[in-house]
Amino acid sequence: MGAPWRDETAEEAAKEQELVDAIYERFVARVAQGRRLPEARVRELATGEVWLGDRAAELGLVDEVGDLERAVEIAAGMAKVAPRWAAVRLPRPILGRLVDRFAVSASRALADELEMRAGDRFRLG
Repeated sequence: MGAPWRDETAEEAAKEQELVDAIYERFVARVAQGRRLPEARVRELATGEVWLGDRAAELGLVDEVGDLERAVEIAAGMAKVAPRWAAVRLPRPILGRLVDRFAVSASRALADELEMRAGDRFRLG
């Protein structure tokens, strides 16, 4: 299932559709519960469209439109603590950095090899 080098079988397509349908049903149920909306209304809205902030608020999909500071204020209020926040950039794990470097090196080496072979093949002489 999902092999890019061949067409999927009818059985694989049916399994994939079953998975997509199950995810969609779970999404609809959770949105309906979380937003206190009827499932029928959620299905009307859950078409794959992107709703910008103001329109999403009009539709009842969000409580309000704000930024990170506002979200921290709301969360702090709910927790009954003073709002406090700081931007944090998490360091990338060493393994991720090494894999990235290896991938770049490998792709450059492959490109160089392909270029060299193509040059040898099409060289006149």
